Amino acid sequence: MSCFVVESIFFPSNLYAQGNMSFEHITIDDGLSQNTPSVFFQDSRGLLWIGTQDGLNMYDGIKFHHYKRAVANINSISDNLILCITEDKQGNIWIGTEGGLNMFDFSKQRFTRYRNNPIDEG
Repeated sequence: MSCFVVESIFFPSNLYAQGNMSFEHITIDDGLSQNTPSVFFQDSRGLLWIGTQDGLNMYDGIKFHHYKRAVANINSISDNLILCITEDKQGNIWIGTEGGLNMFDFSKQRFTRYRNNPIDEG
């Protein structure tokens, strides 16, 4: 299921335009993990989430926080290839990756992974 379909079903309010955004040109020299981002999302806290092929970046307006897959850490993001980002009503950030769906819980500062089961196609 594509991220757009998931987002439109579970988070329909995110489909509306969010006004004009302006930002400076930011690169790896400023702390971005890769110069070719694939997806941008601004959450209800005003944080800018940037997905790349080299992980998830959260920009608070001052510095970047990087989230990458750590093989030995089940609370890390499931894959570095970020496909889509959205937010639910509780403020959890949902990230679609090549390796599955992930939820970032701000209160615990960790990810929960939701992997697709190919046997369960129903």
